[in-house]
Amino acid sequence: MAARPKDIALSFFATASRPPVTMKISIGKKEQVPMESAMETVKVGVVGVGALGQHHARNYSELPGCQLVGVADINPKAATRVAAQCRCQAFFDYNLLMDQVDAVSIVVPTEQHYGIAKDFLT
Repeated sequence: MAARPKDIALSFFATASRPPVTMKISIGKKEQVPMESAMETVKVGVVGVGALGQHHARNYSELPGCQLVGVADINPKAATRVAAQCRCQAFFDYNLLMDQVDAVSIVVPTEQHYGIAKDFLT
């Protein structure tokens, strides 16, 4: 049987009325730690910048503790436009984004989610 973790860290991102924090929960106590001191900058990418993906990219570009590395889309105009708006790099092939990010939003048609997610995880 695996050992039980002694600490669990949960991250809560900022809202208009609340700054970002990480809640560290230890056995028997809990404490809030400012996000900036709790974790390093997370490098994020967005695959698919259509109707919804462009909002993922915008939100990541404005999020403290997050660096939007790039956006990928098979439509070069869309990728270039959103990348310019969000001050990041445009990719026309998501494979070129893979080794540069810690996390990714996959915002493409549902039937494509599995294949893209599998590529990022392997």
